[in-house]
Amino acid sequence: MSDLPDYAINLRRLQDASGRTQAENARRAGLERDAYGRYLHGKTRPPAAKLAALALAFGVAPEDIDPEQTGITIDDADLPPPFEIQEARTSGPGYLRVKIDADLPADIAGQIVELAAFSAPKRR
Repeated sequence: MSDLPDYAINLRRLQDASGRTQAENARRAGLERDAYGRYLHGKTRPPAAKLAALALAFGVAPEDIDPEQTGITIDDADLPPPFEIQEARTSGPGYLRVKIDADLPADIAGQIVELAAFSAPKRR
């Protein structure tokens, strides 16, 4: 019998079934890899906001990961925004650097790429 808490057992089951790396699942949940590892190994119980983010990343309810934490919904997730906007370093006035880290439908991703290619300053 395992000495791991239920949340770690459930999280490991989801990790194994996902087919993704631990680093990828941590990124999807907005977690540092070390924190995700502590949850997987049962060293630390994820707080409510992190549990909600994990549930969202795996497409399950929070209680499917940690049945002892009740009343938590995915709306409680503490996720970083999937984009970052900075002042452009090399393009000159009127340009911003936009970084997007999100899973998008292919048609939307294609539109963003087309727009970025059309709007990007011409390189010589």
